[in-house]
Amino acid sequence: MGYTTMIYVLGTMTLFLTLSGNVNSFLLSQSSNAYVYYADMTTRNIGGSVVEMLTSKLSDDKTFRATSALTTTLFGGTANYRVIDTVIAMDTLIKISVDVNYYGQKRSMMSFYKPWRVPVAFTFAALSGGNFSMSGGVVLKPQVATTSINVGSNNAFSMSGGNTKVYGSVIYGSSYSGNPANIVPYPTTASSLTQLTSPVPIPTFSPATYLPIATKVYSGNYSPSGTVMLGASKTNPAIIYVGGDLTLGGGVTLNGYGIFIVNGNISMTGGTTFINTDPNVSNFAFYSVGDIKVSGGSTVYGQMLSLGNVTFSGNSSLGGTVAAAGTISMSGGTNIDIPVAAELVAPIWGKDQGVIDRFVLNTYYE
Repeated sequence: MGYTTMIYVLGTMTLFLTLSGNVNSFLLSQSSNAYVYYADMTTRNIGGSVVEMLTSKLSDDKTFRATSALTTTLFGGTANYRVIDTVIAMDTLIKISVDVNYYGQKRSMMSFYKPWRVPVAFTFAALSGGNFSMSGGVVLKPQVATTSINVGSNNAFSMSGGNTKVYGSVIYGSSYSGNPANIVPYPTTASSLTQLTSPVPIPTFSPATYLPIATKVYSGNYSPSGTVMLGASKTNPAIIYVGGDLTLGGGVTLNGYGIFIVNGNISMTGGTTFINTDPNVSNFAFYSVGDIKVSGGSTVYGQMLSLGNVTFSGNSSLGGTVAAAGTISMSGGTNIDIPVAAELVAPIWGKDQGVIDRFVLNTYYE
């Protein structure tokens, strides 16, 4: 082998070894970076999942707290967490803190939730300030079969007819009449089906007070036709003020989210279509100073409050909740308790009054 050839071979080998070393170093670096990235993402996923689980538990049990640190394992990592009450800038909040360790990779998360409240009357499927009568096979039941609803009257409560049922419990202020077997709670072993209690406050309001926040104003009676497009979301609903009576029927379609504040009576007859896009809460709120009457076999959707009386007749049904300062009369129909949307309560009664409806995320930190 000549001298030149040897130099060439040695140079080539040196270059190869150098490149090989650089490639190996690069691959090791990339592998290390990939592991760190994977571990960081897994750590973040573990923390996020624990926060979501605790948030869900808090929604199911609003008294749930973990004042001492507890530990859970998830996806091969460990998470220490606490759920406590705290006050920040005079604001009462719930703090969830989570510290995650995944094979030496660590991450901490904190989320703060503000209690969002509604008047206690809105937690009932149906509540009357006066007498409450059910007849003609009317049924009041929850959305989810494995839950119960609350129904009540601040005065006398009566049920008649073999097929008339309440799937939950009944409270009353003066007297109860009806077959106890027609009250079916979940679980069926519940000991108290009917109970004499103190009156539950019925919210009140003055429609004119909310003229400044109304997105539509009708000074007299209002009978919409065709498709009525309301607000795009619960947090940005249409607020419609009606100075007289509101009449719904004759092929009207309500779409979106809306609050109807009515200075007169509300009448709902057959032929109205309610596009309730959120299956968990009501899209529509009807708040009336006068009476609310539903007839003609209608199926209406929404959360209702009347400072007068409420009547469901002609086998009409409700998907939502109803409260009345006066009496409630229901005959026929299957009524499903769809919980109130707190966002459709807050513009009228605020979100800091009454009982906790749920907790709303205030801030989140990592």
